[in-house]
Amino acid sequence: MPGFFDQIFSGLFPKGKGSQPVQVQEPIVRSAEELKSLQIWSYSEEAKSLYDQVYRSYHLKKAKINNKPEVHVFASAYANGFALSYQEEMGKQQFQFFFDSLKDKVIEMGYRLASSDRKIEEKSEYINTLEKHYLKPPLQDPIGGLIDQMFGNILIEYVQVNTRPSYIKVLASVYSDRLYKDAGDFNDFMDRLFSQA
Repeated sequence: MPGFFDQIFSGLFPKGKGSQPVQVQEPIVRSAEELKSLQIWSYSEEAKSLYDQVYRSYHLKKAKINNKPEVHVFASAYANGFALSYQEEMGKQQFQFFFDSLKDKVIEMGYRLASSDRKIEEKSEYINTLEKHYLKPPLQDPIGGLIDQMFGNILIEYVQVNTRPSYIKVLASVYSDRLYKDAGDFNDFMDRLFSQA
């Protein structure tokens, strides 16, 4: 029979089937040093090379040709995007920089950052970390015309499994409401996203 303290301990820290997985959700906050390192990387040859490689892989994948780095393409009437799989030669820090720099490039297009958060979930055999930046077109007064949705809402996700990078996904979701102008072409969005890298 378990002792008094054993019962209290097991009540505070349950294990087995009845336990709840650990879940953490918090805003993404980068330190001043991290932001400085990101800015330096953004103007480096390393950044330019990665942007060029991903852009090339994206267009080759659309033509059904596989290339390195590995890119997956999503296309539908209401959402378009791509995902970049992590490869060791990219390096964990550079992959993180790429994720944050994509957000900065979308902001340069005139978007506003709606949210940036991190969600950490304990699964049965691994820890899943999802970081995401969610961006929207600028707020507009619809009086006198339709709202310009630009390229739609932009979601940028970075997934890690057991702290190891897995993939980065960029998804543009468009409005089909009559209050909005038609969204810009996703290919134009990609051209702008990968220009001047």
